[in-house]
Amino acid sequence: MSINPNLNAVPAANLPSSTKLSLQTWMILVVLVAGFLRFYQLGQSPLDNGEALIALDAINTGEIRGDTLPTLITSVLFWFMEDSNGLARAASALAGTCLVLIPLGFRKYLDDIGVIILAAGLALEPSLVAMSRMADGRIFSVLFFCAAAMFLVHQRYLLTGMCLGIFLLSGKSVGFIGILLLLTCVWTWIAEGRGSNWLHDMKQKGTPGLLPGLVLAFFMVGSLFGLRVNGISAAAAGWLEFFKGWININGNSSIPESGIALLVYGFLPLMLGVWGMVLALKRKEHLLLTRFLVRWLVIALGIYMLYPGRQTSDLIWILLPLWWFTAYFGSRIQFKREDWNWVNAGSGAFLFVLLCFSHLNWAGALNDTYDPQKVILRWAVIGGSVLLILLLFVFIGYGWGTRQSIVSGTTAIVVYLLVFQLAGGSWKSTGNGPGGIGVELWQAESNPAQLELMITTLDQLGEFSHGDSQFLEVVLVGLGDEPALVWGLRNFVLEQRSAFLPGQSPEVVITRSTEGETWGDSYRGQDFVYRERVNWSLLYPEEWQSWILHRSVPKEQEWILLWARTDLFPGEVIESNSEQTLID
Repeated sequence: MSINPNLNAVPAANLPSSTKLSLQTWMILVVLVAGFLRFYQLGQSPLDNGEALIALDAINTGEIRGDTLPTLITSVLFWFMEDSNGLARAASALAGTCLVLIPLGFRKYLDDIGVIILAAGLALEPSLVAMSRMADGRIFSVLFFCAAAMFLVHQRYLLTGMCLGIFLLSGKSVGFIGILLLLTCVWTWIAEGRGSNWLHDMKQKGTPGLLPGLVLAFFMVGSLFGLRVNGISAAAAGWLEFFKGWININGNSSIPESGIALLVYGFLPLMLGVWGMVLALKRKEHLLLTRFLVRWLVIALGIYMLYPGRQTSDLIWILLPLWWFTAYFGSRIQFKREDWNWVNAGSGAFLFVLLCFSHLNWAGALNDTYDPQKVILRWAVIGGSVLLILLLFVFIGYGWGTRQSIVSGTTAIVVYLLVFQLAGGSWKSTGNGPGGIGVELWQAESNPAQLELMITTLDQLGEFSHGDSQFLEVVLVGLGDEPALVWGLRNFVLEQRSAFLPGQSPEVVITRSTEGETWGDSYRGQDFVYRERVNWSLLYPEEWQSWILHRSVPKEQEWILLWARTDLFPGEVIESNSEQTLID
């Protein structure tokens, strides 16, 4: 294993055709994997309140209350196709898939191997997978910011400005990234000196193209080319949300919770990224870019720790430079032919088996908590496995050389992390793993657990009583602040009220579990779990371990009650002496 002495990647035009075909093949595979993770059963889970707010605003042409850019794009999709959960998330999934192509624009700094590693990292990164399957603006922020950086590298200033203009419309992440970018640029300006060539080029060439592109894209896309001008004013919500986060800290992520998320989801880029960062600083390759990314990483970490309104998804701005340095590390490492021998293959395979064995015993120790002796035995086995791994490193280094020990050990650890951490975390972040999306730390809103089951029940009542569920009258009482519920019931005859008074009796009434206790014999009630959330701050260490391994974790539940009039059921008639009425 040696470091590539070339300071610059080989230009694509000088590559042999077989090598270019290899890069194309790998990129096609990466895009297919990214698309599968982002589109597979995309509409299976119901929209949460934040997603539903965007979907409802996409249907209505009035106020835009959620993120601007996804609202505008989704409104166009709803114009041509029937609205659904999957279609509401389709734009985010497409944006997340397109993101994996961005590394192709950085071949000035990375060779083909580095491009493939960076693209694969963006495709499998759990946070990006989760954000790509949510109908909000976070993935658009990442996509258009990275696209702007790509065009800036190639000095395409007009396109850079246009991407930045669209980025400003992406939503709540704009304030966080804007402050981060501003501080990083100021630090770079002070450290690199006012007379730097890059600053002079930006003044002479960048400003005439960047500013017109930014203004043009912001106003044209923000108004949906004149069709929804309220999108321009709604774009300021991203900055307002950021500043509100310094005061309103409801629903924020704690520092310990964020640290666990960074280790569980991002240990691979954290380990190899720090190694690559040290290597890049030591070799002084592409020094301006390397220093800029190091400053970005330091400031992003500082802002995240100081910002009271932090969300776990903001960790992506720490993970992105780490993935860059991971790709740099991979592009500068070359395995020689003699590295692939029976010693490295056998020892690497044995180390991988020991790591898997320790992992399985860790899981078994959590399952055998009822038997302390078994737990002690399993932890003793884990300790013995770790000791054997260390001894194997020493013996291989002593018998065959330090190089053989490093190659076999690094290969085993990286493969283990890819299988059990990155790949497993990517799949679980889709929401198709155990526990669904509600047990993932990337979920900003609580999960509407049994909303689909309640809608199915209402469909059956409507078909039996009216022949078509869309004619069923449904009244929400005290639930007007639940966009997810309003979105789920959009195909019924829906009304929203705030209280009861005697008088009329609607067909179906939905209330919170603390209301509507005395409906009498004229109604039948059924409770549903409407909201499930995990109180991460109350978890014990054993529960955190169970979550890491199995995504099994205690949840807090909030119930709602569905009251259906008895004459909707076979053989029942409504009794007039127990009627109810709803008023605003």
